[in-house]
Amino acid sequence: MADRQPPPQMILGGYRQLHIDHVLQADQGCDFDFLVGCRGAEVSRHSH
Repeated sequence: MADRQPPPQMILGGYRQLHIDHVLQADQGCDFDFLVGCRGAEVSRHSH
């Protein structure tokens, strides 16, 4: 395990990279992080 090298990252851009970098997890709404709270609106919290 000490000699194991991670595989090279093949994602070079586009929507796939945007998704990896900016889509929030399910418990946070699965939206782009840069869209949360836009337009001055309060973002409601989930009840669970």
